[in-house]
Amino acid sequence: MKTGTWPDKTILIAEMRESATEVSINKSGRVQTANVLAVEAEVKDTAKGGWVFFGFENGARTGKQFPKSAACYSCHEEHAATANTLVQFYPTLIETAKQHGTYKER
Repeated sequence: MKTGTWPDKTILIAEMRESATEVSINKSGRVQTANVLAVEAEVKDTAKGGWVFFGFENGARTGKQFPKSAACYSCHEEHAATANTLVQFYPTLIETAKQHGTYKER
């Protein structure tokens, strides 16, 4: 947040959940459900050549590294707004990246 740059060994965790509509009082939008579809991590590791992606299957405590041919690598490279990360989906990070000049409109 101070520099607008992710330090080496930064770990970002994404928990993907199933979504549902017309739940309770919410009749027009989508909400997350309790069903976790996947847990993945993106790790900035200069010793491994930059950003590395891991998947955690069935609640595993240790992730398995995705091969460099996995779609996450090319997708993040093509669509990331800031240093291989999709900060465009996180409003508080957008403002920080813009303040530091690291934000790219996508």
